[in-house]
Amino acid sequence: MFVQVTRSRTLDKDRFRAMRDQATGGKLLDGELFYVDGYQGDEIWAIDAWETREACDRGMEKWGPAMQAASVSMDDMTLEEFEIDQLHLGSAERLP
Repeated sequence: MFVQVTRSRTLDKDRFRAMRDQATGGKLLDGELFYVDGYQGDEIWAIDAWETREACDRGMEKWGPAMQAASVSMDDMTLEEFEIDQLHLGSAERLP
């Protein structure tokens, strides 16, 4: 398992969420464990956890067309990854 942390100063919240909805249909993709996003200062942070690298690669195949439609390139974002050794989830509440 691993986590991807994506950050962007050039995408506003509405544009980023519209792009995500187009890529995912508003749901987690196959092999995606969780997804969160939020703003820190003027930068959006999105965190995705994946079961495997292969699941992530399949998910990114869906993101490509959504990014093209929104005229967004990877140059607009920074991406970091790290392996997950443990994953503990608490309450099943969904936050807005």
